This record gives sequence, C-alpha cells and structure tokens, in this order.
Amino acid sequence: MAEENANQAPGEAKEAPAGDAVPAKPSSGKLGMLVVVIVGFLVMAITPLVTFFAVKATLPPPVEKKGAHGGGHGEAQGEGGEGSAKPMMDLKPVNVNIAETKGTRILRVEAHLVLSEAKLLEELKNSTPMLIDRVITAASRKTLDELDGPEGHEALKRDIMSEINAAIKEKMAGSVIDVYFSEFIVQ
Repeated sequence: MAEENANQAPGEAKEAPAGDAVPAKPSSGKLGMLVVVIVGFLVMAITPLVTFFAVKATLPPPVEKKGAHGGGHGEAQGEGGEGSAKPMMDLKPVNVNIAETKGTRILRVEAHLVLSEAKLLEELKNSTPMLIDRVITAASRKTLDELDGPEGHEALKRDIMSEINAAIKEKMAGSVIDVYFSEFIVQ
C-alpha cells in the first residue's frame, strides 16, 4: 500500500476501493439550475390561468336583450304590439361610382331596410337583387358634394326609400319606413 501511495502524485486524492463506493451528491450548481427550471415552468403554467380568472372576475355578466337576433340577413328583429322593433332586412355592401368623378371616386354603402310589416320581409327575401339594384341606382346619381355631411347621408336614405317603395308599391303590401347605414365610405 505504501508503494501505491508512492506512485501517486502529490495532491491527488486516494481512490476508494470499488466496494466502498459512496454515491456522489449532486453539486449545488446543478441543484440550483433544477430549481430555476422547475420554478420557471410553474410560472409559465400558472400565469395564463391566473390571468384568465382575474379578467373573468372583472367583466360584467352578459345581458340578454329581448328581441335581439344573431345578425343573420333578412331576419325580423321582433313582432308584436306597439313599441316593438320593426322587421329589418340587411342588404350586402355595394360599391358605386360617384357621379361626375369619371370613376375615380367610389362610395361603399351597406344599407339596412326597416319595414312596415313582417310579411313584407318574407316577400322581399326573394327580391334581394332588385333591392340592391335600387340602392345602386339611388347612390350612383349622387355627386361628391351631395354625399358630403349628414344632410347628404339623409338625402341618400330618402332616395333609397323612394326607389324601393316605388318598385314594390303595386306588387307587395307594406313599405320601407327607414334606412340605416352600417357602412358609408367615400374613397
């Protein structure tokens, strides 16, 4: 054994015999890294959950409205006695060349027709192309100056109502009593 110690360089530790092996402790650097990884994973997993529940707790509960509809085309908003919502028909957006601009300016408008009677809604469902044509006809007559400002919007609404009511007057019972725009863009 003395010979073995003599062959060893100074400062080298003596190797333990194979039978006396002691399991090595993980170094504190590896343990620290493992803790950081676990904590990081937990933070990434828990943060979205906490955020979801915190936001959900601060939102007011949803309020259901009577007579509301899901936004489908041509659906009635309500029927019944006085004070109830009138049936409404939604039309697709249309692009129209503005008069006297030689095609350099366009109007994009999406009209919604308020009807006097619910049965008119059913009759008009099959006449959607005619209704869109009447919107295009009324809008394409307008110049850029005529479309400017709220007065221009109201004038176009009246023209659309007149065009459609003239077209359906003899064929159907009821009339368009108002027009709303959900899109009105001049480019």
